[in-house]
Amino acid sequence: ELARILGISCMTLWRTMRKHGLKRSYTLISDDELDVLVKAFKKHKPDSGFHYLLGHLQRHGIRVQ
Repeated sequence: ELARILGISCMTLWRTMRKHGLKRSYTLISDDELDVLVKAFKKHKPDSGFHYLLGHLQRHGIRVQ
């Protein structure tokens, strides 16, 4: 969400944070929002597993525990 607010890509935000020694934290996302994302992913890739889902979320700037 921060990248969206700043009008930059998630990757640009991540690189800038790393450059300045800032560590990544988990994304603040509600259960309902996460459910929507997971359902959309599973609809598109029904046979994919948990780790593939985590990678998909991370590529879209979402980091969960």
